Amino acid sequence: MLRAAMRAYGASLVGYTELTQEHRDHVIFSYEKGDSNNEKYIGTDVPVTAARPIVFENVAKAYETTEKLV
Repeated sequence: MLRAAMRAYGASLVGYTELTQEHRDHVIFSYEKGDSNNEKYIGTDVPVTAARPIVFENVAKAYETTEKLV
């Protein structure tokens, strides 16, 4: 049903795969949006004051603190 809805809204190719470390490193954002996606941080590390990092941990339920998103 999700695939049909996505195709109805314009997604021509829809699929799924296991989330590997390669996907985490190259496809998924490392920091929450906000000022972290600004062009001034291209090629450098984003300071914690600009945005919280997105961290992958083996937990039962996602949570967020003032310092990170899990």
